[in-house]
Amino acid sequence: MVLLGLRDPLLALEHPVVVRHRQEVVSVLFVPVGDGLRKIIAITPQGVGMQVALPPTGLGGRRQRHHGQKAGDNRERKAQNPATRGESSMDHDSEPAKAPAGRASGFCLRFWFRRNLRPVSLRSMTPAHSDDTPAEPFSGSPPAGTRRPRVGILGLGLMGSAFADRLLRTGEEVLIWNRTRDKADALVEAGARWTDRPLRDCDTVLVCLYTDEVVRLVLESMRSDWRPGLEVIDTTTGDPSAARSMAADLEACGVSYQEAPVSGSSAQVRDGLATVFVGGTSEAFERQSTLWPVLGARVLHCGPWGSASRLKLITNLVLGLNRLALAEGLAYAEAMGVEGTVALEAMKGSMAYSRAMDAKGTKMLQRDYTPQARLSQHLKDLRLILESARKAGLELPLGSLHARLLESAESAGMGDLDNSAVMELLRLRANSPKT
Repeated sequence: MVLLGLRDPLLALEHPVVVRHRQEVVSVLFVPVGDGLRKIIAITPQGVGMQVALPPTGLGGRRQRHHGQKAGDNRERKAQNPATRGESSMDHDSEPAKAPAGRASGFCLRFWFRRNLRPVSLRSMTPAHSDDTPAEPFSGSPPAGTRRPRVGILGLGLMGSAFADRLLRTGEEVLIWNRTRDKADALVEAGARWTDRPLRDCDTVLVCLYTDEVVRLVLESMRSDWRPGLEVIDTTTGDPSAARSMAADLEACGVSYQEAPVSGSSAQVRDGLATVFVGGTSEAFERQSTLWPVLGARVLHCGPWGSASRLKLITNLVLGLNRLALAEGLAYAEAMGVEGTVALEAMKGSMAYSRAMDAKGTKMLQRDYTPQARLSQHLKDLRLILESARKAGLELPLGSLHARLLESAESAGMGDLDNSAVMELLRLRANSPKT
């Protein structure tokens, strides 16, 4: 999701609605922008949709004109363009049929996509990962007359706490468990419930633990509650072979297992902006079709068990190197007497750009290492990456160098800091006496 390119203060994001349009997954975000208006932002593989202001009454109220357009521009362009004539029964300036407040069905909007500037109409939306049968977009509530599924969180570190907070904000009933109970206090105050037996008391359990070894240890300690119908979603970044082994053991007892490592920081998880890689059966993936839009803005079913872990390790390798390159570039700017903010903006506007600049650039400049993802966690992932590459007969020279730098940072006491603290290691080396 390339949201930062919109240059708008994306504050107080509501949870995204994920829909299917012409067999493509579309994420739709509703963003409050003040004065009782909201903007809609649509994200598809073609690009990021331009904004459309909506009145506070929701989609049933009168739409405002497209950002930067004069009244009537849409109608005039539509009349002149046979390719779009008859494509939609309304445009930005027309009065749509009334819809219940907060509902997203039965409407049509036009978004202009930056990449190729072609109009796309979004009609009555069906959820992602479904067939073409019309259905309501996910609203955070189960159908009338059914019990709300209980979602459990195992592990309340950065990611587990972020998922719990996210689920609470979208109205889910959340049960939590952690090996040390004191970490649960703030979430209990926010509305979560503690459980001593999450596998017994929950319908779906999100596992958010540090390593696959810890996942195995914790789940084995709860083996008496393994039962048919239980759904386990493991968000831990681990060895692909460990995911396959865990799946085999759980599935033998009738428990559905999916690996779902997350690409994104805990802050992005909390705001529903992360990407989730999922490995497991397609049937299990479909059963969670209402939960995936809450967990991430983009959810990819990668294939069988182990496939998601492989993709997560690949993306983590590149993500970490982007972050390291940014830190080195900013350290070089400081050494050359260039103001850090100027250097960061210059890089953002050049071919050197990476999203690491948006997520970590300001933290590096301000020396704000409040953890969103800990440095030691990325070192753990790098060790997995290097070992799997070694087994495949591949050398990763940049990954190996990055691991050595993170080991030095960890030895210097930076392991529990945010992974952007690698910048501080470079500063320390620049200021150390030369022999």
